[in-house]
Amino acid sequence: MALYVSTCIACCGTFSAFPLLLAWLTNNVGGHTKRALAVGFLIGMGQIGGALAPL
Repeated sequence: MALYVSTCIACCGTFSAFPLLLAWLTNNVGGHTKRALAVGFLIGMGQIGGALAPL
């Protein structure tokens, strides 16, 4: 049980940066089209590691 709780706490610390980065990006990119492309690019680049990991 202690390992499960510590894993949950570690995940909270690990994944807390993404909403902050996403909010910062959307506030600093002008225009709806540019904002949508920037958010898609950010999410896509964030998932590249998962796609390349099996290789």
